[in-house]
Amino acid sequence: MVSKRDKIPGKFSSAFMVYCILVIAVCFYCTKKQEYNWDLLPYMGVVLHYDNSDINSVHYTVYEIAKKTCTETEYKQLTDTANTYRKSMADSPDEFRQIFPLYAVKPLYTGLCWLFYKAGISLSKAIVLPSVLSYFFIAVLLFRWIRQYHAAMFTFCVSMLLMLTPPLLLAARISTPDCLSALLLFASIYHIAEKKQLTPAAILLLISVLARPDNILPAALLATVVHLKKNSGLQLSLKKYLLFISALLATGILVSLSSSRYGWGLLYYPDFIQHLNLSGSIHQSFSFAGYFNVVKSQLMTGLYYTYFVPYLLLCF
Repeated sequence: MVSKRDKIPGKFSSAFMVYCILVIAVCFYCTKKQEYNWDLLPYMGVVLHYDNSDINSVHYTVYEIAKKTCTETEYKQLTDTANTYRKSMADSPDEFRQIFPLYAVKPLYTGLCWLFYKAGISLSKAIVLPSVLSYFFIAVLLFRWIRQYHAAMFTFCVSMLLMLTPPLLLAARISTPDCLSALLLFASIYHIAEKKQLTPAAILLLISVLARPDNILPAALLATVVHLKKNSGLQLSLKKYLLFISALLATGILVSLSSSRYGWGLLYYPDFIQHLNLSGSIHQSFSFAGYFNVVKSQLMTGLYYTYFVPYLLLCF
């Protein structure tokens, strides 16, 4: 009988090496065939705005880069005159700047993009590079985790098939912090479920809030489950649990400061909800009921229009 320790692959196992080579090839493909989603425009704007406070210059540079990088069809989609919102963003630097808080509250992602840009990588590629690198590290962690329980060939096939599923491939090709966020959450769950290590898991969860502020919710949920599940092999005392929740809230407030630079409130979410719900059903005052209505609508959208259900079945 092969023990769990015996199943862990060596650093240079052939299956793992071939797997890494294939994943690197997929990463190159994702870099060359990146998805020119509309969000890349404001993300480029936020990155440029770190060093340039002139919004007219930032706006012009962003759309010039997009025009040179995208195909004519892709650029027309980004500046679709039939879409009032996209047309106003393309025509008005001031309107463009007003949406920066929605993107500035992901400082880990925009900061990495800024570092890649300063390292000499073109801005259009620097914006997608965090997603591509996160995809690679998700693939490595996935392989090594499955390999601890299964044979090399089974691990290779399952890992490769999972990494080639449409949601993961798309996440690697788009200019959003989604893939980076997924990596941090995945790694934190690995440390909780597999390594039984709370400190690195807590650090990763706190960092994940810098990638996406709404990661406060899954982070708080994970901490609550660990605290309440006394027979899990992990010990999270009430004192440490409350300390972690406090650190989560402090990190969330720290992230919100990046939106206050653009005139939004310190809590960020009341302004965000109002911006998201153009119907005006949610007012200036903060409302937990209004906030959870937005959460509910987003969850239902995810259930209907994403691969959540198939992945849930894979988990079972």
